[in-house]
Amino acid sequence: MLSRYASLAGYTLLIVLALAIGVVSLRYATFNPAVAPNELRPNMEAHPPIFVAHTVAGATALLIGVWQFMPRTRRTAWHRIEGRIYVGACLIGSVAGVYIAFHTTAGPWAAAGFAILAVLWFGATLTGYLNARRGNFILHRRWMIRSYALTSAAITLRLITGIGEAVGISFYDAYIFAAWASWIINLAVVETWLAYHDRPRRQVSAAS
Repeated sequence: MLSRYASLAGYTLLIVLALAIGVVSLRYATFNPAVAPNELRPNMEAHPPIFVAHTVAGATALLIGVWQFMPRTRRTAWHRIEGRIYVGACLIGSVAGVYIAFHTTAGPWAAAGFAILAVLWFGATLTGYLNARRGNFILHRRWMIRSYALTSAAITLRLITGIGEAVGISFYDAYIFAAWASWIINLAVVETWLAYHDRPRRQVSAAS
């Protein structure tokens, strides 16, 4: 019972953060460089279409994906429609993200971290989609959970940079750290959660 309440609280917090950051990130759709932080503005000014494609697609995926895990939405037409939009947004956001990563002003370490994130995001999302097409919904769910964990790196990134600046760490130092930690932390949490929730199934299989 306690773990159920903890999961509900965690999911509720995720919804709040996803909605807040997703809606705020849609400001980039204006193509106005003034809406970007000073440190990110040069990248947006140099590559506006790709920068906007990455940020807006990521925001769209963040806003849509968070509802896909609700039990009442699964195996419905709405789930499939939203799912296709989510997959499209992730694939666009990740491809644009690879390009944007290598033009960051934060240096090669940040570029490498963001590029790996983009590749993993693309791979996890595509794998989840292909498993749905094959009818393997167990693997589909697992890979889409990983996909959304990588989508949610946008949340973790902002938390890390915000906390870093609050305690006196420079934006770039926090940003470089977040380029790696944002997705490593999320994947570690998700893999731990998946292993924990798969344990009863493995125990039943062993007993059988």
